[in-house]
Amino acid sequence: MLPLIVVIVAFALSPSILPTHATADYTLSANPSNLGNPVVCCVTHRVTITVTSTGGFSGTVSLSESDNGGITATFNPTSVTVSSGGQATSTLSLTFGDCGQFGASPITVTGTSGNLQHSIYITYGPKTIC
Repeated sequence: MLPLIVVIVAFALSPSILPTHATADYTLSANPSNLGNPVVCCVTHRVTITVTSTGGFSGTVSLSESDNGGITATFNPTSVTVSSGGQATSTLSLTFGDCGQFGASPITVTGTSGNLQHSIYITYGPKTIC
């Protein structure tokens, strides 16, 4: 009869190798993210805002803009719906007022979905061409 040998291997799982669950979220990006120096006044600059799903996020993200004055901004559309693993875009149209009659860089773009909120920045100037 052959002897029976039992080997017991015990080990502890390191937290770094345990599976993790991604948090559903999204990211924002702007193209271009810099409008140049000098920035051209009294014309409309168009920036593509991309919302990208991460961690399985799906939902509607509302977009808003804030600046230091003198800039007219409109989004088309003002909110986007993103599918899990997908992307959606909105065009931000920016018109700088009369030469030198607008505030300093940057422009802040904020995306909000429920209690999730993220901001990105678009820079320009400080020199202008009118």
